Amino acid sequence: MAVVSAKPIFMNFHNTLFLITLFASVIVSGSLLAGDLTPGDAKWHDGEVVTIKGKVIEFRECSGEAFLDMGQRHPKEIFTIFCAPKTKISRKVLSRLEGKTISVTGKINVYQGRPEIILTSLDQMSHK
Repeated sequence: MAVVSAKPIFMNFHNTLFLITLFASVIVSGSLLAGDLTPGDAKWHDGEVVTIKGKVIEFRECSGEAFLDMGQRHPKEIFTIFCAPKTKISRKVLSRLEGKTISVTGKINVYQGRPEIILTSLDQMSHK
């Protein structure tokens, strides 16, 4: 009597390797296409250009600099949108964003341990 191997196809090394690679590709591409990041995700993307979506908890000004903080109030903010004094963006417009959910796109910089995007134009932001 002949013995026939009933080894399932997924047990083959090459097929298993293919499935693992396929699974990893789906995970990676899914995260790349996931869309907006949360303020808490920003710290993992230092140096990358991304879009952060979150609620502005606080607007504040100091020496001409403007800050829109997300996650928590200063000094425990999770993420900050920074606007330098030389930027000709109306502080009144920025102050009206407090309490609103907005999206901001730009390069993440980690400054003093906290992630931020430097705002140079209102075109970087959108809100509903």
